[in-house]
Amino acid sequence: MVRSWITLFPSRLNRAIILFLIFLPNGCSDDYKDNIPRDISFSSQEELDKWAEKYPSVISLDRVHISGEDITDLRGLRQLNYIEELVITENPELTNLSGFDYLRHVRNVVISNNPRLQSLGKLGEIRNNLEIRENQELPDLSGIDYMEFIGGDLQIINNRNLKSLQGLNNIRSIGQKLIITDNPSLVDISGLNNLRSVGSDLHIENNPELSSCNGISICSLLSCSGDRFNIENNGLECSNVEELRLKCDSVRNKELSSDTTIRVRVLESIHYNYPEFWNYLNANSSEFGDTKIQIIDVDYFFYYPEITCEELERQAPDVIILDNAQSLTEDEINVVKDYVRKGNGLIVTGGSLRVESNQEILDLLGLKYSMGSRTYFETSMVDSIEILDPAHEIFCNLPVYKTSSRRIYSGGHGDYSGIVKTPNCEIVALIWNISNERGVLTSFISCNENTDYKAVFVGHSPAGPDPSQDDYRFFYNLLVYVAETKD
Repeated sequence: MVRSWITLFPSRLNRAIILFLIFLPNGCSDDYKDNIPRDISFSSQEELDKWAEKYPSVISLDRVHISGEDITDLRGLRQLNYIEELVITENPELTNLSGFDYLRHVRNVVISNNPRLQSLGKLGEIRNNLEIRENQELPDLSGIDYMEFIGGDLQIINNRNLKSLQGLNNIRSIGQKLIITDNPSLVDISGLNNLRSVGSDLHIENNPELSSCNGISICSLLSCSGDRFNIENNGLECSNVEELRLKCDSVRNKELSSDTTIRVRVLESIHYNYPEFWNYLNANSSEFGDTKIQIIDVDYFFYYPEITCEELERQAPDVIILDNAQSLTEDEINVVKDYVRKGNGLIVTGGSLRVESNQEILDLLGLKYSMGSRTYFETSMVDSIEILDPAHEIFCNLPVYKTSSRRIYSGGHGDYSGIVKTPNCEIVALIWNISNERGVLTSFISCNENTDYKAVFVGHSPAGPDPSQDDYRFFYNLLVYVAETKD
């Protein structure tokens, strides 16, 4: 093949060129790449434009520092996909950051001392820190609306004309610190209303015009992590942590007192193939009583996000349901425990206690030991649930409870009289496996009326396929019962 190409180019010079290209050593291209500087500083528009012309195919750099008196246009850097550290500082004529069209990832970003900067722009996914400091004409943070998280710190410091945090509307998570300080014109931080978690400290300080910071995200963060907050020297209703806590509690209590709806969060349900139970209860609760049931979210087994204190405080469910929860982490269990002990109801169905890591839930239920690992899959019958306390409100309008549950969870103990740990806990019903006549005592239903909360353990799983009307009524009664402790 090489010989045929050479005969097409009889010139000795052409032959030499072709042979050089064909047998070009691999090391040549590597040497070329090695000669591209990885740290770039631009001090003028001409330098930036010339670099773009010289290296049009470069897509990643370690450090880019942009600081020049006449720099106005960053579009020469539009081919970049990745920058380890991006510093844009002391550019007196720069008005916007448009130009990073294809930038996907940046580790650290500093935007500081750009006196005419009016808007930000696309900066990719910020894996570590974002610092926005001393940009005197920046009115808001529009341009980075696409961001959903920042991996490290977010610092917004001493931006003289910054009035709002619009542009952070989609931020859900900040990995480390959130610092909002010394912004003399800042009046609105509602741009943080979708923020769910801050990994470390939160500082809101020295923003004299900020008279309200009791937005939904700040209140939920404060409820979970108030000891890591520093709020001071802002406007009247955002002057210190304790005043803000009282304000948040007042707003929350006002909302609760005007609402007869019970808000329910199913944190994990193994019945991901059968959503009909929760859908029906959500849409038809009026069939069973005057109180409206609102299922605000259902996290199905294997298909649920991390459970955080901030997320629960944001959604503010009155009742949490663990429906055969199989994969809660230790941190998630602690979040559940803390949230329930604040006065919220808890319902746990039997399969949840088969998992060893879930044993911490027993204290909330007032029980001594778990149900073990055995599961009965026979369809239950009319007499499979023996009601011991027919006057208990969870059996309201259920003189006989006929469940269609196909799962009954048991540790095979038979006698559950010794399982109760606290005097506030009562076994109100027994559950039998009736595969032969009356069958074997396999599980129970218990109610724990703590001073601050109510919790119910249900040894069967009503939320499976083909639930009965009794199953719906029973769960409606449970929700009304455990929600009663809410102030």
